[in-house]
Amino acid sequence: MNNTSSEKIRVVFARNPPDAFPTCNTFPTLVPNIKCPFPGWMVEVVKMLADSLHWEIEQIIIESKIGSVNWGHQFDPNSEDAEKAFTPNYGLQERGNWTGILGLLEAGLADTVCTLYPYTEQKAKFFNFSHPITGVRDIYIAKPKRKSLSVALWNAFFPYERSLWFLLLFFLLLQCGVASLVANMEYRLNLRPTYNPLEKMWQYLRLQIHQATEFQTPFFSNPVIWLSSFTL
Repeated sequence: MNNTSSEKIRVVFARNPPDAFPTCNTFPTLVPNIKCPFPGWMVEVVKMLADSLHWEIEQIIIESKIGSVNWGHQFDPNSEDAEKAFTPNYGLQERGNWTGILGLLEAGLADTVCTLYPYTEQKAKFFNFSHPITGVRDIYIAKPKRKSLSVALWNAFFPYERSLWFLLLFFLLLQCGVASLVANMEYRLNLRPTYNPLEKMWQYLRLQIHQATEFQTPFFSNPVIWLSSFTL
């Protein structure tokens, strides 16, 4: 805030509930009373800050209806009409980079505004900001998703990232390949009667979905695969 008057601060007030309620007999009412118990949230905050600093509030009242206050934006001469952008001008004689109430701050006609502005890099180049008063977590709302069987099946893959799923698939194929290689060696050594390259893959797939075979195979491939999977 740039206080140009000794022990005074020029504050812009506009009818903007809940920051400043226009329902009181006098606008703005800085101190709550019986006839005006809720003058406005930001009105009370500005009053408390001024009292703590021992400053007198010089009121700059904006005569606008609720919802029609021009809080100000950066004027772009290439895409905007100046007459429309700076209307109403709120007593601003010389047009600058900002319209509306922010134009009053830019021109030095006011020190602060009785409302909250979101911090942006664009505004920070022209104005000073106080410490954050409050924080709001903005969350967008959207229409509900339609549930289907395909969506429910894909939800099973959401706990892990795609890269991890590819890594698990790679090691599963590697494990099946090693098991098939060991089974082929057993077949060549006459340690098993038959050999099917897809047999071990099917067994591991059944194991992954908790449908393993009920019998224990007597071949050496099982302990070898168990040892290889343990080392991987």
